[in-house]
Amino acid sequence: MTTISRARQIRLERNLSLYQVEKATGIFATHLGRFENGKAGFSVKNLRKLTALYSATPVVRTAALNPISLDAILERWPENGC
Repeated sequence: MTTISRARQIRLERNLSLYQVEKATGIFATHLGRFENGKAGFSVKNLRKLTALYSATPVVRTAALNPISLDAILERWPENGC
């Protein structure tokens, strides 16, 4: 399962609408919908907001297809890196 489809699954499991997530995170519902459908990317800043809201740690796959936890990436990323 990809991070994109997992993000949508988690949102639906928590019975949250796109607009509820927008209100809670400040991420526009249209952008979140495009992300969940694989039509747009997300900044690390927005991934942090989603993981905080969903209380989840998404898995990011590298070019070599090795799963890496988002926490491992964020340890080496500047706080305001986008």
